[in-house]
Amino acid sequence: MNDFKIALGLDYGRRRMGAAIGQNRIGAARPMPIIPIKGREPDWRTLDKIVAQWSPDVIVLGKPTNLDGSTHELNDEIQALGNRFKKRYETAVFFVDEHLSSQMAIEKKKAGSKSPLDSIAAGLILETWFEGQDDRPEKQND
Repeated sequence: MNDFKIALGLDYGRRRMGAAIGQNRIGAARPMPIIPIKGREPDWRTLDKIVAQWSPDVIVLGKPTNLDGSTHELNDEIQALGNRFKKRYETAVFFVDEHLSSQMAIEKKKAGSKSPLDSIAAGLILETWFEGQDDRPEKQND
């Protein structure tokens, strides 16, 4: 069982980044405000405030893949950003395949969600990561 408690999920885009916060015992994520991106740099002040408020034990970034399974053009930027998060916030950073998270986020939005689309996608990325963890009670083998 790992010790992670709070996780910050991020859906990177060149103009904005969706954010969601979640707790691994529950396995669900709550959308947060959008983080603006300028010149491929996140609004560090906004991101710093989120990290200070929630003190995440882990940051989870979505990494897109193309429909044919090939590497997406944003992967190198996302990898570099993850490395910067690791150093800046001194926390573990994980990457999750975000294949089709945007389409699923659109469906949630159509179903009535009031949260920003990018943050819904970040929540889905985070929930995908939670599903792969072994420390939730329903996932434990006692």
